[in-house]
Amino acid sequence: MSDFLSEFPEKIAQFGMIPNVDFSEQELKTEAESLLKNDLPIMLISNVKAGDLKSLYQLHEAYPELMLGIKGKFGDAQLQQLYLYGISFIIFDDFDEQACIRVCEQGILPIPSIENGVQANQACFMGLKMAHIEVGKELEIQETINSWGKFMQIVMSGRKLNESLSSHLARHEIAACVFSLDELRQEHEDLSVCVQKKLMSFFKLHLAHVGINTDSHEESLNNANMLASLLHLGVREGKKSAFAGSMFEIMYSPFYYEHGHVALGCADATRAYLYFKRRHIEFIEDTVSRDPDGNIIAAYFKQNFAGFGIHLLWEK
Repeated sequence: MSDFLSEFPEKIAQFGMIPNVDFSEQELKTEAESLLKNDLPIMLISNVKAGDLKSLYQLHEAYPELMLGIKGKFGDAQLQQLYLYGISFIIFDDFDEQACIRVCEQGILPIPSIENGVQANQACFMGLKMAHIEVGKELEIQETINSWGKFMQIVMSGRKLNESLSSHLARHEIAACVFSLDELRQEHEDLSVCVQKKLMSFFKLHLAHVGINTDSHEESLNNANMLASLLHLGVREGKKSAFAGSMFEIMYSPFYYEHGHVALGCADATRAYLYFKRRHIEFIEDTVSRDPDGNIIAAYFKQNFAGFGIHLLWEK
């Protein structure tokens, strides 16, 4: 299998979000700059026609680090020349086996739209790694989707996704969700601010608990019991710490940093970790813990915050 058929889907799945803009929007460079500024280097451009492709190449030349995708209908001649325009992936409006083969030959990832189990199985048989499904339609072929396992993942789009990106991406078969940049622009004049808010709402970052260092098991339990009594909480003893409710973790012995740590709960610690890494933020890699499927459960930032560490915590 060609490397790009594995590389591109993996990158798209790491982003989780695919910002979409209509080609009729005349500020593609502004949108590209906003995405790159917020370390989300991917954009899907819809309603692209054959005559628009040269403009996309200019966009690619200006921002080569941006992963460009297109959605539209093209004839054979255009499909055979897409590699000239810096396109990484294409979402087809329907399932066209020959069109998928043509773009594969050029090192472009085909993502055909799937509407039934027959198409889904055929795409999987062809070795395709991604398929596109409109939100709601996956319910009609859920049994087929379940049978794909890890062979093929879904890129999902639809208006109903805007309010539920995190819950959809919690499903292992969904690699990424498409959202509209044009709709975000209506919420705020500064598109960059809108993208920031979208990213944070996707990760659902929040204070999960505060960790407090102590020097002994006995001191830890004493403090846990005091907090529990004060706030009417239960006490739960673990291997390394005692919890007072879910808000306070009292360590049996000092862990990282002088005073303790703050746990940032998030809907998707794996993608949050990769997002912060794209922002050149360092982690203590020895603290990165994963579940049997490779999903990140927790990861400590390397930065010391006034004697406290901060770590991501996946809250399933």
